[in-house]
Amino acid sequence: MCAGLRNLATVAAALLLLTGAATAQPAFTEVSSLTDPLWITDENSDFWINAVAPADVDGDGDLDLAVLGFYVVYFGEVTDLLVIFENQGPDASGRWLFGEETVPLGTLWAGASDLAWGDYDNDGDPDLVVGSEGAMALYRNEEAVQRYEKVLALKPDHAQTLAGFAQP
Repeated sequence: MCAGLRNLATVAAALLLLTGAATAQPAFTEVSSLTDPLWITDENSDFWINAVAPADVDGDGDLDLAVLGFYVVYFGEVTDLLVIFENQGPDASGRWLFGEETVPLGTLWAGASDLAWGDYDNDGDPDLVVGSEGAMALYRNEEAVQRYEKVLALKPDHAQTLAGFAQP
């Protein structure tokens, strides 16, 4: 057998081994909601997501999601949304159930944005910071009437606005 044919056989054997290894990768099954308009949109609308941050916001041991984005109705309106999806686990069919809480953004919008969780007030539950286009807001996670209370907002000009802010 000539050297060229031997090299070709070696390459072919290596490709077969790699192909076999590639097919052994784990498979994922979509389990998101089929009815929620933020998860499944029709041809006239979309939910464009800019930032996602997971945390156990309700203390039940599973991860919930903070999602910031635009809900778009084409040739209609665009709404900036900050939504907390509380993971309620799977239903009988295996699809996950999420409770939704829309958090008021005030003057923030879902432009160049990011989200981060941390326990700002040291009460054991995660609080949410939203940064957007040079502005920032801190939302305290409370079990009271409104779960997420905006406690601090910084504007792009770095002037500080305090609303009900008390340092822990």
